[in-house]
Amino acid sequence: MTGEKILYIEDNRDTASAVKIILEGEGYEVTLAYNGRKFAFLSAIPVSKERVGELKKVGVSDYITKPFVKADLIKRVGKILKA
Repeated sequence: MTGEKILYIEDNRDTASAVKIILEGEGYEVTLAYNGRKFAFLSAIPVSKERVGELKKVGVSDYITKPFVKADLIKRVGKILKA
């Protein structure tokens, strides 16, 4: 178990619940929020090259597009936490 804490911000409550279950299953301690602009480290939105640049300026470390698979989510979270 990692025991690392993650704040997951998602406007869709069903997606938030699913991600929480996945990450808790990997040993992370997950807190959900349903809005927020300054706390996201992983963005799950359609992304153009211009948008990636904007996201990096505000501190987003990585992004993943929806729909995503469990293995990719876990891999990216692990990568971000190791950085």
